Amino acid sequence: MFTGYSAGEKRACRLATVAPELELGSEVHVVWGEPDGGTRKATVEPHQQISVRAVVSPAPYSEAARLQYAQGWRTGTR
Repeated sequence: MFTGYSAGEKRACRLATVAPELELGSEVHVVWGEPDGGTRKATVEPHQQISVRAVVSPAPYSEAARLQYAQGWRTGTR
């Protein structure tokens, strides 16, 4: 869904939808890209779908955000 580099976490981060029964730390392969080269929009480069190895991790990625922020959706408590 989204991709980027987190300077604070010093790692590349991707956001994908996975089956809820997968445990944290599970290795998965996620299909990246759209079928048939993607959209025809001029602002999006044509591309091929690829399978990317990933590890199921908690969200948010930042341990400080997960454990120290005010209670709410980020911490899983309300």
